[in-house]
Amino acid sequence: MRKYLPGTVAATAIAMAAVFIAPAPRAAADPAACRELDGDTVRSAIGRTVEDQLERFSIPGAAVSLAAEGETVLAEGFGLAEVSGGRAFDGADTPFHIDSVSKVFTATAVMQLFERGELELDADVNRYLASFQIEDAYPGRPITLEHLLTHTSGFEDALIEPDADTGLGAHVESRRPERVRPPGGVHSYSDYGFDLAGHIVEAVSGMPYEQYVHINVLEPLGMSDTRFATGADEDLAVGYEASGDGLRPAERGRTSLAPSVGVVSTAADMATFMTAQLTGEAGGARILKSSTVDLMHSTRFRQTPHAPGLALPFAEEHRDGLRLLGHSGEGPGTHSMLILVPQCGIGLFATYNGDGTGSNPLFPGAYRARSDLKAALVAELASPPQSEEDDPAAPSAERFAGTYRWTKLDGDDPARLFALLSVPADLKVSAAPGGGLVTEGFSTDADGLGQRWDAAGADRFRLRGGSQYLTFDTDRDGRPVLAATSYGFYHFGFQRIGWYESLGLHLAVLGVGGLLILSALAWPVLAIGRRRRGRASDRWGAVTRLAVGGSAFAVLALAGAAGAAGAAGSGLGAGVLAAATAFAALGLAGSAGLVVRAWLRRGGRVRGAVHLTAVFAGAAAVFTVASYYDLTAIGHL
Repeated sequence: MRKYLPGTVAATAIAMAAVFIAPAPRAAADPAACRELDGDTVRSAIGRTVEDQLERFSIPGAAVSLAAEGETVLAEGFGLAEVSGGRAFDGADTPFHIDSVSKVFTATAVMQLFERGELELDADVNRYLASFQIEDAYPGRPITLEHLLTHTSGFEDALIEPDADTGLGAHVESRRPERVRPPGGVHSYSDYGFDLAGHIVEAVSGMPYEQYVHINVLEPLGMSDTRFATGADEDLAVGYEASGDGLRPAERGRTSLAPSVGVVSTAADMATFMTAQLTGEAGGARILKSSTVDLMHSTRFRQTPHAPGLALPFAEEHRDGLRLLGHSGEGPGTHSMLILVPQCGIGLFATYNGDGTGSNPLFPGAYRARSDLKAALVAELASPPQSEEDDPAAPSAERFAGTYRWTKLDGDDPARLFALLSVPADLKVSAAPGGGLVTEGFSTDADGLGQRWDAAGADRFRLRGGSQYLTFDTDRDGRPVLAATSYGFYHFGFQRIGWYESLGLHLAVLGVGGLLILSALAWPVLAIGRRRRGRASDRWGAVTRLAVGGSAFAVLALAGAAGAAGAAGSGLGAGVLAAATAFAALGLAGSAGLVVRAWLRRGGRVRGAVHLTAVFAGAAAVFTVASYYDLTAIGHL
């Protein structure tokens, strides 16, 4: 998922438990579980579904391809690729960004080198890096390629990514994120992890990543219309955002890094690629051994014991007796989805060139469109339709109550506060009357409303009226510390947070602290009044008020400037932030001494000392909250 959100409060002092499981063999094709598809019927059903979606969600166009048993059943375009010129979406010829579905190409390249014995999935990635090394932040727990391909590396997940204005190698060296958790413990989506994997491909193969993929994947499969984005692709389908006065073309960065988000393709080429992902070959050309395909499709990680698994690099979903493997991609006004159903030998790809209308700030119309298309595919395939049986054991819902924060919003990103203010990132869990749970805040509901979950086992709940699960993991004392759910082939993890990490509390502290600081503006007004009345001035008191007020406003300015820069995705720069933080911290330290002296000074007025104390307390409160959200250099130590 391409990141355009800003990021949040790191959940602290929480034991994070996760479960690695041994590779599971790929489910063999089971004709009894899969209904035989009729090409004409499927094409008609998909056409009706997509045309209805374009109208219902105000999306300009889409392209869909379907591969079955080694053949392309469908590669068709719908609607408009470009609104202004009325250019139609052609399924065979119109190129488009596939965004994070590009990661499947990177995983394919990694697995090719793995099967040749040139890469190991469980080896320290530093073995393959020559010009730089990943920091050994957790001795004895190195990052591996398997961690990169399952988004479990423990890297901080940048919420606003800068345009890539350097080559891949320079980018992964200069843009290294912090390691904020041990690898293999928590799934948190990371574009950087796949860019690093792509760099390893070029380091080991001895050729640029794009050249390697072209020679070893695209050329053998005959994918002549697939290439890498350059930032000057005028023939591509245009992505559109919904606005108050209609649709507007979305702005895209100058360049896209190839391994994570940079592939451009067509519906016809993606059908060929899906065939190769199902069997290792297409059109007589083999790019992967069958055993390697099995390994890519095997479950490698689960966030909680009963959560859907993660493969290499697919997300897993079980529906109506079918095991789906998928990957989605998001860009400015573009949304894609690739689905494999290995047991049926089926692959479906879809892309939409518009965000679509919808009330949910996290999941607008294009998410719902892809979910509906997936459901339509399952309805055509499942024979007979089945439902997963839930464990009748009813857990005590009350023990899961609390607030859980999205793990994406973890680390030292100065945009975290803006993210929490912009999107509902906290999952607020409470026990529902009559059993089960109610969640508010983070929601996959189309309208962004709360959701009701019914008990489905000792530590999992099923969405009422849906197929989605909410699962929990506990620490050694049995206390829930982690929640997980999934939607649209994205997995979401949430760490339980304490009351002191509440956004509402922090906003209240910032508000009160800011008002106390602003109350210092009364001092010069009162001083002017005393002078006009001919009253003698208290020079020591005036100096004290100037020093305390000045340091308080310096803190307020630091927090405001750092917050604005973080929201814009730029930051203040390490040097500027460190200098400003040092100045503010020294001012606070000096103010503390002056406040103490004000209380001890003979003849000092209690009212004046109280006001000094209040202004200092406001500044200290703002500085503390700003440091918590990494708006000062303190948060980066």
